[in-house]
This record gives sequence, structure tokens and C-alpha cells, in this order.
Amino acid sequence: LSHRRTAIMAAKACGFTCRSVECRSVDEVADAVAKAGRAVAKAPWSGSGRGLRWIDGRLSPLDRSWAEKTIATQGSLMVEPRLQVVQDFAIEYVVGNHPTPVGIERDKGNVTFLGFSLFATQNGVYRENRLLGDGEILRQLSQFVPTATVLSSKSHIESWLQSAIAPIYSGPLGIDMFVYRTTDGYAINPMVEINFRHTMGHVAVALRTHTNEKTFHPEPES
Repeated sequence: LSHRRTAIMAAKACGFTCRSVECRSVDEVADAVAKAGRAVAKAPWSGSGRGLRWIDGRLSPLDRSWAEKTIATQGSLMVEPRLQVVQDFAIEYVVGNHPTPVGIERDKGNVTFLGFSLFATQNGVYRENRLLGDGEILRQLSQFVPTATVLSSKSHIESWLQSAIAPIYSGPLGIDMFVYRTTDGYAINPMVEINFRHTMGHVAVALRTHTNEKTFHPEPES
């Protein structure tokens, strides 16, 4: 499930526009990069900003070497256009009987929504979470896209989780999204990646009612 292919399958099942393609040869990677122009290539078994490579227009010798090694060890490589991200966010869940944080009641059924999380990245690498309530997060997102658009995406995702994931998985998961700039304004990518584990977003949801701090970021290792 943690393979990035799952996010492609989910996006298609939810009816979202899916720009990511799975490439199984370096020639396929080169073709996908050429079509995308500014592209990001992602190792299929990776997450949290790791295993990413930014490519402009065509593969350099170093890009080609990296792609060859990744495909040799992981079987494929995901390529998608590099969009102009203006705000990262996520939705956090637990599936099945996995414990929920204190103060969060379990939803009826097998999929429990814990909350939205608003976070920041740098070149795809996680940096920090804002400790904001769901209402405030939706208000901030509404500066770019209608709240109804965000909630509609959430509804489609929950239907997919209930039918496709709940029968085969029990535990925490988070789905990363982002708002990006278009020539006509803003839009959302509602299925960037799926993390089948506890995420920093889960930490933020658990912390936000227990502290006056407004930002959470891990301390760098000494």
C-alpha cells in the first residue's frame, strides 16, 4: 500500500485529475519529463520529501544514472509535472480499531477523520506544522479555493478509503494535498501521496488543543 502507485490508483478511483505516471524504463522517464517540462521524479518506495528529484526539460547524465538505479532497485519511477505550490495541507485518519487521540471520538464505520493539518515544506521536505483548528485551516485555504472544493475532495477520499482500504488495512494514515497556482488562479491537488503511518499531521492534530503554541516543528538532531 505504501507504494506511490496506490496514490495514482486512488486519484483515478476518486475522479481526480492524475498527472503522475509510473515509468518502468529510463526511456519512459525521459518521455514523461519531456512532456511535463519542469518535472519531479519520485522513487516509488519513498516519502516525506525523500527520493525526489527535480528535472527541467530533459535528463542530465546524473538524472539518468539516478533513474537507472532507482528502477533497478525499486522497479519503476513516478514522474509528474512540477506545479507552483502555494500551500501544503493534509487530511489525517485512522482506519479500523486503531486508537484515536484523546478528545477525538471515533466516527461510525471503519474510517475516522481526525482533522486537517496545515504544514510547510522546502523542496518537498517537511519543515513544520501550524497548530490550527479545522475551521481556521479551511478559512485559510478558502483564500485560494472554495471550501466546498476541499470538502468534496475529502468526501470522495473517504468513500474510497471505506471501500478499498478499510477491508485490508487497520491503522493511521495521512493524505497529503496542496494548493497550486494556475494561469487562471488556484487549484488543489487532492492526492499528492498517501502515508500509511503516523504523520507529523497526526502529531499536530493531537497537540493543537493542548498547547498555546501555533507552530510545531521537530528539533534538528544534535
